[in-house]
Amino acid sequence: MKFEELKESIKEDLKIDLRDLENAAANNSLLYHKYNTILTESKVHFRKLWIKHQETKKRTYRYYTGLEEECPPETLDSTGVKFHMAGDKDMLEDQKIMFMLEEKIKYLESACQNFISRGFNIKNIIDLRKLESGI
Repeated sequence: MKFEELKESIKEDLKIDLRDLENAAANNSLLYHKYNTILTESKVHFRKLWIKHQETKKRTYRYYTGLEEECPPETLDSTGVKFHMAGDKDMLEDQKIMFMLEEKIKYLESACQNFISRGFNIKNIIDLRKLESGI
């Protein structure tokens, strides 16, 4: 699921239908589970990307230090290696994907906390209605 679609889905699912509080309360744990599952899958995906990034980092380091069969024509000092690695296309692509996934994970963690709060909000609305009706 794309990040924008995820944000819209969470926004819709967090809404509380004041006319059907019982159903909202019953479905809250299912919604929490839905987004907690996506969060867990995203964390696993991030770990896999991190491992891939470490492999890319090693390969890139070996390339720029001349340890690979194919290497740059000139020998680089440690500063040059760091500079070239920081601007390497594969390294930048990995970092971009990891950054976006980190933001998605933070957003999902926040959403899961919101679903926990949503349950309390529903309970408070029900209690307030009982108080107003004299029950």
